[in-house]
Amino acid sequence: MMLGTFSLHKIDHAIRDLEQKVAHGAEISREELASGLRITKHLRDELEVALKVIDGLKDHTGPGSTGRSRW
Repeated sequence: MMLGTFSLHKIDHAIRDLEQKVAHGAEISREELASGLRITKHLRDELEVALKVIDGLKDHTGPGSTGRSRW
C-alpha cells in the first residue's frame, strides 16, 4: 500500500493546523474533523502493512534462520 495523495507534508500541515486550533480553543469544522479521521485511518492502515512486512522479515531472519525463504 502506498501513501498516494497523502504526502507527509500534507499530513504534517493538517496535524499542526488541528493542534493550533485546539490550543486556541477554535472551532473545528466537520470537514476538518473528517479529514483528520481519514488521515488517521490511512496512517493506521499503512502501519498495519509495515508491521506485517516486518513480521515477515523476522520469519526469515530470526534465530536459526538462514535468511532464505522457506519456499
